[in-house]
Amino acid sequence: MKPVAARLQDRDGTHSGMNENLLLYRMPWPRLRALYLPSSPARKSGLDLFVPEWANRSLIGLAARVRPATGRLPEDHLCRVTALAAEAGATVAGVLVGTPGPYQKISVALHLPDGRLVVAKLALGSRAEERIAIEAQWLRRLAETAALAKQVPRLLAEGQIRGRAFLVQTVRAGPRPPRRWIHPAAAFLWALAGSGPREGYLESAGWRGLETGLKRLRPHLDSVSCGLLGRGIEAAGTRLVGMALPATPVHRDFAPWNAVLEANQLFVFDWEYAIESGNPVQDFLHWHLLSAVVRGRLPNPSTRKHVLAGMADYLAGLSPSRNFPRTVLRGLLIAYLLDVLLFYAEADGGLRLESPVINGFLTLLRQEVVG
Repeated sequence: MKPVAARLQDRDGTHSGMNENLLLYRMPWPRLRALYLPSSPARKSGLDLFVPEWANRSLIGLAARVRPATGRLPEDHLCRVTALAAEAGATVAGVLVGTPGPYQKISVALHLPDGRLVVAKLALGSRAEERIAIEAQWLRRLAETAALAKQVPRLLAEGQIRGRAFLVQTVRAGPRPPRRWIHPAAAFLWALAGSGPREGYLESAGWRGLETGLKRLRPHLDSVSCGLLGRGIEAAGTRLVGMALPATPVHRDFAPWNAVLEANQLFVFDWEYAIESGNPVQDFLHWHLLSAVVRGRLPNPSTRKHVLAGMADYLAGLSPSRNFPRTVLRGLLIAYLLDVLLFYAEADGGLRLESPVINGFLTLLRQEVVG
């Protein structure tokens, strides 16, 4: 690959015959929208990378035998993928087209001439380009953080293909961590927290983003949801005021599916939503709550009590000399729920109440704010 910060020239690429070799396989679950695999042996690497769970790979294999393919990679996407592969002298092992929306990207598994498997991300719109730039910035920064440099992807190249931004990064093969909280996850976040600025959470960009985000999105929200979010910000502020809470860097999509567990260390990828300074328990809560809500499992009172106790233990590792009361923990929980809801509202132009995640997080927020 070209060195970091190299810009590939816009080019159409030559793709004669490739469209016949990148065939679409519909996923048996909704989160992965469209996976395109080549007919060559390289498909195994792409399948292993994009579908790490053995059971899901087996379902795709069964579906492929019953109904081999349901479409081909769209021409515009194909041109970008082919141009990138040609520039790198690489073989395409798979193409994953992300969830439709303003942040939509294409992820491409590439076999380099030296045998390494890497992944490229290509933006499909201007908002996605912003995310590509953020991820590249974080990978450059984390490469210089001794405690984390070996636990994040290495940025190999970035540039433009057919007028849209891309980056290329290393990948790490290995099993996904379990959904339960594990010490390597805590250790990773404690190290990440130590790499950030020293400021209070209520003075941080993460907290200010809740207030400005609601103001910006108010015209796109229904009155009930808007009122609940406003009460949530007020409730969180009341619980957190006067507490010297540290702000920390936040990954913002810290979940088992965005990590690999190897030799009792967590390797974490997908840094496109990270922020420099935010809620110190945001990533802890995301790991616990998002995967549960995605599976349709709202935390019951016993589970919420367990999560709050886990928050206290996690904060004790972050600030050993401090003891944060339950009121503060609940304030941080509310702030986390608000951040996720406002993020989805920003991406979708409003809150899609039919979404299990939106419904689940609104329910949790209502329980915390209204009772």
